Amino acid sequence: MGALELTTSKADSFRIFAAAGTSLLGDGVRNAALPLLAVALSPTPAAVGIVTFAGTVPILLFTLLGGALADRHDPPWVLPTVPVVGDTHDPTRTSS
Repeated sequence: MGALELTTSKADSFRIFAAAGTSLLGDGVRNAALPLLAVALSPTPAAVGIVTFAGTVPILLFTLLGGALADRHDPPWVLPTVPVVGDTHDPTRTSS
């Protein structure tokens, strides 16, 4: 079987771990801030529900689309492509 081998140094592994942790922290802050913003602007439960749902729909759609595309392509093509597409599909994220 053609197993895909990836070799990384400890410094690269730490950078990847730190980037993933930072991304997860940012997602958590966004998930907490959106409903709070909705409450501040319109204190109705419906507004909070709509804003929370609207913030979840793009994640669901892009995850399903990305999974379907990843299943149809070879890992050597998918692995370098995913970070590029992940950075470009969300206009709220900024790359430094």
